[in-house]
Amino acid sequence: MLRVEDLTFRRRRGAPVLDGVNFSLAGGEVVSLLGPNGAGKTTLLRAILGFLRPQAGRVRIDGEDVARLSRRAAARLVAYVPQATQNTEPLKVRDLVLMGRTAHLGLLAMPGAEDRAMAFSALERLGVAHLAERPVTAISGGERQIVLIARALAQEARILLLDEPTASLDYGNQLKVLGAIRSAVADGHGVLCATHAPDHALFLGGKAALLKEARLIAFGPVQDVLTSQRMSDLYGAPVAVVAHGTGSHARKVLIPFPDHPVPPRDKPCDPSVC
Repeated sequence: MLRVEDLTFRRRRGAPVLDGVNFSLAGGEVVSLLGPNGAGKTTLLRAILGFLRPQAGRVRIDGEDVARLSRRAAARLVAYVPQATQNTEPLKVRDLVLMGRTAHLGLLAMPGAEDRAMAFSALERLGVAHLAERPVTAISGGERQIVLIARALAQEARILLLDEPTASLDYGNQLKVLGAIRSAVADGHGVLCATHAPDHALFLGGKAALLKEARLIAFGPVQDVLTSQRMSDLYGAPVAVVAHGTGSHARKVLIPFPDHPVPPRDKPCDPSVC
């Protein structure tokens, strides 16, 4: 269980970047962190990781105050998955994933057979074991992002923090990464995913946390939190959250309304639109 309690962080004499943020995340649960640029999403992830020391509040994982933990101890509880970037090192995929075992190795110790088996198992669980011997430079951006998630799984941390995991990926690779996130949640990991894509939050399900101007303005089940008015207010643009489909295929989607000066309220999907 991850608990963020009254977290406040400000840079020197400036306005707060985070102001009294509270929420929790359990194992087997996903929370999508949504907000405009500059809302404080990445700062929140860095504070949870212990890279930033807040002026007030605390972060607890399984009851442990992250600020009191060593980097190695914290790495056994929480793993970080950054945005995919072009890796220029000719590192093999299996070796990149094996790096996730570092938190469990002693000083100057080398990974053993059990560590290599766990790294390969993480690749298998996400359906990318066939990439194990390929250089990281020779796989696609989407595959690279899934490999980074596999590295986090090999780390055996129960809480995963993802920072814009689908940024700059094409639609097909976005879906593959979202599938990998769902797989991690199904395996019992708690996942906090910062994203600029509300539709991805609806696809993942679970809960949503809306961050605006340093404050958490809404938190709860994603289907309840993502409304037309909230999304319009959050991003400063008119958006409608509408129902699409029926029965087991029913889902909500976002539709922009650029010609509407007033944000539309929640309403059933117009058949002419859907």
